[in-house]
Amino acid sequence: MSEDNYMVNEVLSRKTYGFPSNQSVYDAAGCELKLFSLDDKLVVPFGGNSYRKVRDVTLRQDDVMLIGYPKTGCHWTWEVLNMMVNKRAETSKFGKVLSFLEEVPLSLLENTPSPRVLNSHLWWGYLPRQLSEKKTKIILTYRNPKDTAVSFYHHHVSIPIIYHYNGKFQDWFPLYMDGQVDYGSYFDYYLSWDHVIKSNPDQPILVVSYEDMKEDLPKVIKKMATFLDLDLDDQLVEDIATSSGFTAMKKKYLESKSVSEILLRKGQVGDWKNWLTVAQSEAVDEKMKKLDGTLFSNQRYTLKDVMNVDTFVFPSNKSVFDADGVELKLCAVDDKLLPCLPETNYTRVKDIQLRDDDVLLLGYPKTGCHWTWEVLSMIVNKSPVISKIGKGAGFLEMATPEYIERLPSPRVLNTHLWRNYLPEQVAEKKIKSILTVRNPKDTAVSFYHHELTTQMSHGYNGTFKSWFQMYLDGTVEYGSYFDYYLEWDQDLTDNPNPPILVVRYEDMKEDLPREIRRMAAFLELSLDDDLVEEIAKAAGFDSMKKIYETRNPISGKLLRKGQVGDWKNWLTVAQSEAIDEEMKKLDGTRFADQNICVVIMFMCSFK
Repeated sequence: MSEDNYMVNEVLSRKTYGFPSNQSVYDAAGCELKLFSLDDKLVVPFGGNSYRKVRDVTLRQDDVMLIGYPKTGCHWTWEVLNMMVNKRAETSKFGKVLSFLEEVPLSLLENTPSPRVLNSHLWWGYLPRQLSEKKTKIILTYRNPKDTAVSFYHHHVSIPIIYHYNGKFQDWFPLYMDGQVDYGSYFDYYLSWDHVIKSNPDQPILVVSYEDMKEDLPKVIKKMATFLDLDLDDQLVEDIATSSGFTAMKKKYLESKSVSEILLRKGQVGDWKNWLTVAQSEAVDEKMKKLDGTLFSNQRYTLKDVMNVDTFVFPSNKSVFDADGVELKLCAVDDKLLPCLPETNYTRVKDIQLRDDDVLLLGYPKTGCHWTWEVLSMIVNKSPVISKIGKGAGFLEMATPEYIERLPSPRVLNTHLWRNYLPEQVAEKKIKSILTVRNPKDTAVSFYHHELTTQMSHGYNGTFKSWFQMYLDGTVEYGSYFDYYLEWDQDLTDNPNPPILVVRYEDMKEDLPREIRRMAAFLELSLDDDLVEEIAKAAGFDSMKKIYETRNPISGKLLRKGQVGDWKNWLTVAQSEAIDEEMKKLDGTRFADQNICVVIMFMCSFK
């Protein structure tokens, strides 16, 4: 047997280091769980040297590092990544254990051929020093803490040779909640990684959700491939998704008699409902408040639930049909057409509590709201860094009032609603607002693509030609573009206080630093020239879209081209003239001039 094969066998049989425990914890029934105390951390009992050597691991330029709290999909993600970097849809024989930094000898790592997908559950300060030196790309996995808990419990009882644990879930659960398990508290773990990501903006880190992988694995594979600069054709992506399916992977591990097989259990989303009591579920929800405002605040506990939305369902009480008979589902509230959300989502907006330093972003859909929100977020925080949570966290129609209340100040809240639907405290507290506007032709094209991207909520998949007439007629979400701005113009005239600043998409495209200074002056914020330029650079459409796509594929799709004049590639002459005719409604208003070559700047206010 070669030396390499010998070391492989030793690692896989878990004999190389033994399991030297220097710390035992006891569950509610007194059952022992053996661990190892490393500084102030609890880890797997591999011995102190196994962990301290990790700092000295030599990295290569093409290494990929996989990180994550235990049982957040690390084995699965490792297999997917291994197939991707090798461009071969074949499950490995032994799994990620042979590149697990806490366990394998340095000599085995050094002899592992490139490309390597290394992996660890360790914290930033314990990982190889060369991670930051070489800017090694990192994939960070996370999974909702309830399913993670159930999987972690079974992990402990499945490996008695390491943990010597045979207790019951109900007795083990308090250990998990108190962080008395290997790698400590789930909540503290991701809180620390949120800090790392924000403190090291130059370190390439892609956060990958277990639930997203379960929902649409090919999409996540493409997302990771983009992040890793890998060119994978569609067929290979599908082949990898098939080969790395949970059942196929578990079967492969069984056939190879790999110890990795015992580390794969069900691989389900939502199995926690069969294990956690209501009280335990509520205890996790309470702990999750630690992660408010972080990249990990929005957890999906089933493939239909999103934490900051009451329910991830789209109730429709109104259907409209395009010229081809294709249905667009909507929600009718009063005389308004709105996205398919519970009616209470709209009626409760009036009661949302505001703070004196809040900023409110308004605008018809696809008039640059995402872009402007990011710019405003950088302005109020005086930091040229793309937000980790995005504008959805403060989207008044969707986020629950309780969730909005937990957002840290300064907050940039946002909505597409009209004046009489806004929080009552907008007028009481004289909240400053920004109202976006964009020429109606580019808005139409962008709105159509938005419909196709968000089919899940309304079911529409028709052609642009057929959809366009609905846009003209105002039978789309938030109604007629022309009526929308006609109504706002009347409000701006009738209500001179509190202040609103109108910001034109085309002006931002023409001279973003100028518009940043204009918004900062309106908000009475002092920004030096260097910060203005840094914000303009960070909020450039291309750089922002790339970050959105790597963090959240859905948000990435909401940013399409960001061009001025792309409508010429879509609208027929007749359609263009039809919009020109509708624009006559806005004659004599603040929104009358939609000539994108003319710079119009003005400040208005309303009560």
